[in-house]
Amino acid sequence: MAGKVTGLIVQRRNPNRVNVYLDGEFAFGLQRITAAWLSVGQEMSAEIIVQLKNKDESEVVYQSALRLLSYRQRTAAEITRRLQQKGYDPEKVQQVVARLHETHLLDDRKFAVDWVDDRKAFHPRSKRLMAHEMLNKGLDRQVVEQALLSVGDDTPLAEDAARKVMDRWNGLAEKEFVTRCAAYLGRKGFSAGVCYSIARKMWNELHLEVEP
Repeated sequence: MAGKVTGLIVQRRNPNRVNVYLDGEFAFGLQRITAAWLSVGQEMSAEIIVQLKNKDESEVVYQSALRLLSYRQRTAAEITRRLQQKGYDPEKVQQVVARLHETHLLDDRKFAVDWVDDRKAFHPRSKRLMAHEMLNKGLDRQVVEQALLSVGDDTPLAEDAARKVMDRWNGLAEKEFVTRCAAYLGRKGFSAGVCYSIARKMWNELHLEVEP
């Protein structure tokens, strides 16, 4: 396929794409950013058209990745998996992931640090459970371990987790309070020893006078 560009028309249903007409007939569609350098009257060789289509395919994958990242931060493994699920060419997916890394739109180390900070501040849980969550998102184990260096001991995390919810058991007897609080902490990944120690501490804070 070769010819002269005789029309560049923005698609009605997708204004981010442009229909390219060669010698008066529709030839192919391109992303607007890919078609930006084209002009009516321009001669197009078959080689240039192939290059344009390849560039357009990569741009389609790139824009899809940007849409995914607009919803929330993601790991490289998550982006790769989602793009491949959409049926995009694996080689172009890898090229796009590399491009996102180069522009710092993908950063697994930052993702891991932000994940830990968010969990510590808003959704406290054990280091073991945080590590499990991050590994499930495809993060490298070394990246996970490095991010968890800021956490320290599980005990403060368990206390924070319990304090966020302990008022819901305020009317219970001591045994049931401790049992429910410990069970809740267990679901957050804490060891049995930490769970029961913190559960009893929370009971004492709610019901006993603590020396200053």
